[in-house]
Amino acid sequence: MINILFLNHDAALGGAEVNLLKTLRTLDRSKFVINVWLGSQGLLEKEVNAIPQLKVHRSVSRRLKFNYNPIAVIRDLYSNVYCISRIVKQERIGILYANSFRSAIYAAIIKCFQPHLKFVWHKRHSTAKNLAFTFIASNSDLVLTNSNSLRSELITYSVGSDKIKTIYNGIDFKLFEKYSIKESVRQPGVKQLVCIGKIVPAKGQLDFIKLIEKLNKERDCIGTIVGKVVDYEYYAVCKNYIKAKDLGATINFVDETLQVYDIIAMADVLISVSYKEAFGMAILESLACKTPVTAYDVGGVKEVVGEALSPLVLVPAGDIDAMSHIVIKLLSDSNYVTKVLFEADRHIKRFDISNCRAETEKCLENLFL
Repeated sequence: MINILFLNHDAALGGAEVNLLKTLRTLDRSKFVINVWLGSQGLLEKEVNAIPQLKVHRSVSRRLKFNYNPIAVIRDLYSNVYCISRIVKQERIGILYANSFRSAIYAAIIKCFQPHLKFVWHKRHSTAKNLAFTFIASNSDLVLTNSNSLRSELITYSVGSDKIKTIYNGIDFKLFEKYSIKESVRQPGVKQLVCIGKIVPAKGQLDFIKLIEKLNKERDCIGTIVGKVVDYEYYAVCKNYIKAKDLGATINFVDETLQVYDIIAMADVLISVSYKEAFGMAILESLACKTPVTAYDVGGVKEVVGEALSPLVLVPAGDIDAMSHIVIKLLSDSNYVTKVLFEADRHIKRFDISNCRAETEKCLENLFL
């Protein structure tokens, strides 16, 4: 039995946290004893508490926002590193598995003082190379990425290729069976478009708003933005643009929710306008719901949709005109939608959760060979 401690500082339900939940639910309990440390309160904590056969530990500070005051940073590091170190000792942890950047810093510090521990950093997002990145990467035993695009990026940052393993995010296709029978194109009327992701500049919600503005010159569309507000200044920019352009009746904001699949399934098209996307979980889930997508061609998105589908639905980042052209085709041409969903169905089966679980378990076990 391998005792493993999963670390995640953020309790919001972003893509990284959703995939952490899938890992926690599917790992073989006959091989692993699972502990989870959470750095803040939120929907993730609620979901983790509902998973059987694991132990949940909580940060002593429970601060929701990072404070860049040097004294506060040192206090945060000390209190959380001390807290996690005690868990390591009490639970006889063999593997520290960091699922977020800040928790990876804590794990790397602990690894320096307890070199016998195995440290896995699950790198799910693209980030700039800096001192913290270098410190984490140099102390990790294994770096997991969710796309080959992200793997290539890390190699350019001088992370050894032998230390990096790509494991694609997985989904349980059984959960999407109830959404598999639906009309390719909805009946004439107002079209529902959805954009999913934490509200930050990199996710491009302002581009989505401008896209809805452009589309509404030709047809009636309602845009729904689903995600937790992380950058309040950017959120204000989006709201001010909506007000200035009188788009209040056509743009809705929905906070993070556990019913995201229902929202995707009700949409006519899912729009991904992210400028940084290591994988693109919402895109995969949308295709599993039989909801067509269009997206900026960034990061690992092309790996999610596949080579055959890419020219049909991907556009260069920032090209709202090209994206509006694809959206109009998806809303009006049933043959085009049928082709998109056919090519998607051929490709996405490789992302079955069973493959993700098997590869993850193999990587963790191999750390002790």
